[in-house]
Amino acid sequence: MQTRLSRWFNGKGWSDLIIGLPYLWLVLFFLLPFVIVLAMSVATRTPTAPPFGYGGENPLVNFNGYARLFTDDLYIRSFLTSLGNAAVATILCLLIGYPMALGLTRVSKGWRNILLMLVILPFWTSFLLRVYAWMGMMGKNSWFNQMLTSAWNWITPEGWAAPLCR
Repeated sequence: MQTRLSRWFNGKGWSDLIIGLPYLWLVLFFLLPFVIVLAMSVATRTPTAPPFGYGGENPLVNFNGYARLFTDDLYIRSFLTSLGNAAVATILCLLIGYPMALGLTRVSKGWRNILLMLVILPFWTSFLLRVYAWMGMMGKNSWFNQMLTSAWNWITPEGWAAPLCR
């Protein structure tokens, strides 16, 4: 006789679990912090710990922070500067990107791969720097390698000890 749980796992349960895990992750690490920050934004600032309060002598919802956001000259200027920077970056990307894309479609197949590689190659620099950092950290004589080897030798039985990788 099958239990209810085993019938669920033999049926559609595994697919439900696999589909539900990313949603649980999003709720825990995106939606919940967003709701907390949103609740703190409408709270009243207090000199206590935590530095915000609801109810009692404080109003339940306080929009003074949002009012200052739309009336203070500093916030308005920084917002407009950010919009201007975004517009300039967008226009420059369009002015450079569309002619390059058009040029890539008009050249022969042999040149297309070379030019496409020249466009993509600068984006690999961060990956390459990380690889070199790991190579330095995991090198034969690095402090990290010696620390890991010593830790392994300390937690394993006598016969399993590993020599330093040199």
